[in-house]
Amino acid sequence: MVAFGADWGEPYTCEQWMNSFDITYPIADFETGMPNWYQEDIPINLQMHQIGWGLPYNIIIDHNMEVIWGGVNDLAEEEVWEEAVTMIESALNHLNVEALVDNDEDGTANECDDCPDSHLYAVGNFDFSEELVVDGLNFVYAPSIEIYDLLFLSDLVSSGDEISPCYVEASDFTGDNALDLIDIMALASYIVEGN
Repeated sequence: MVAFGADWGEPYTCEQWMNSFDITYPIADFETGMPNWYQEDIPINLQMHQIGWGLPYNIIIDHNMEVIWGGVNDLAEEEVWEEAVTMIESALNHLNVEALVDNDEDGTANECDDCPDSHLYAVGNFDFSEELVVDGLNFVYAPSIEIYDLLFLSDLVSSGDEISPCYVEASDFTGDNALDLIDIMALASYIVEGN
């Protein structure tokens, strides 16, 4: 859902528009400097002329980036809101959910994910080593994080080379989306504490 606005301050600013019409989704600014909103290009480009003119203008874009609904309307009106929700539900029903696989469950579908299998790596275990952990009659191989991982991370950060987004996602020890000196210190502390 996107709203369009222009002619700011006549009578609403963007913020007043948001508050007056209870808009919680993006408002696109297509102010081009034309003296009148009706002279702007974008309503015609989006085929809005068949639905009506005026502000606020709301549209719904589906997963194929096609405008599936729009109009000059107040979403606070129950009938308009129900129509918008029906269109969103219809678009969701036509969405091929099976094609949207997210192996590592990071919120990004595999086809758009720089590192679709980051869940296979233990954060901080740069050399992918494992150790046998015995608990009574049960045993399991668990990721082993030790000094070699710290040396590998230090070499990677100090090289100054660009670090691939996949490596960052799978190995970011502090969770700040960057591999840097802070990650080195955090990993060293983790190892020293015997975790």
